[in-house]
Amino acid sequence: MIFSTARAFPLIALVMACATYCQASNDVLLEYYDVFTATPPHHRPPTEEIDGISYNTYRIPNIARTNNGTPIAVAEDRLTGGGDPGATHIDLVYKRSVDGGKTWSAGHVLDRHPDSALANPGNPTFAGNTRTSASNSVTFVDRTNNRLWNLNMRLPHATGGNGAQTGVDDMQTWSRFSDDDGATWSTPNRILGDTPAISFEDFYPNLGSTSQLENGRIVVPATARRGSLNTYQSFAHSTATTEGQAGLPVRS
Repeated sequence: MIFSTARAFPLIALVMACATYCQASNDVLLEYYDVFTATPPHHRPPTEEIDGISYNTYRIPNIARTNNGTPIAVAEDRLTGGGDPGATHIDLVYKRSVDGGKTWSAGHVLDRHPDSALANPGNPTFAGNTRTSASNSVTFVDRTNNRLWNLNMRLPHATGGNGAQTGVDDMQTWSRFSDDDGATWSTPNRILGDTPAISFEDFYPNLGSTSQLENGRIVVPATARRGSLNTYQSFAHSTATTEGQAGLPVRS
């Protein structure tokens, strides 16, 4: 099956031959390109307002299709320019389609850093936090129960991935899920290590790919910062806890 997100996001003219979403149980070829508009490749589409905020640039698209055939498109919404985390405020936003991608819902914010100025309007304590990030999103479906997952990274004001420091808890990975095809989402949960000595706070999910094993476990590649870059894997278990917490990161 091939379907397009042509009306989901103006995702800066990106065509991907195989997918942010290719799970072993149900490979899907997904085609990304500028959406909502006929913007030529590599041109930024017009700004769109989402939840009352006008953003400058969409980047880093990912998409998943639930067992019921509902596509969910997720992207980073960059407020003042196309810069990476630390250069501009970034929210994670999403849209969904109930007709196989022919039409799309209005966009909504999926994640916003809780210490951002936008999350705390009128509060002088957070007024200067204009470059926080909710970014690096991976969206996928657990085929055993149709649970839709999203994992992403949060970074504080003016901090990029390369500038994150170990031991100060500035790079965080969070998870959330939906059991109704993206209509509503759970409260986000922080992904931490299984012991205080191995907190893995400085890691983030890698963009794009997940795999579901025969035993139902979903493997999400991730990168951890420990002075140098090391690769880890974080798991979202099909037998998730009652809180819906994604699984623990483990060294690959």
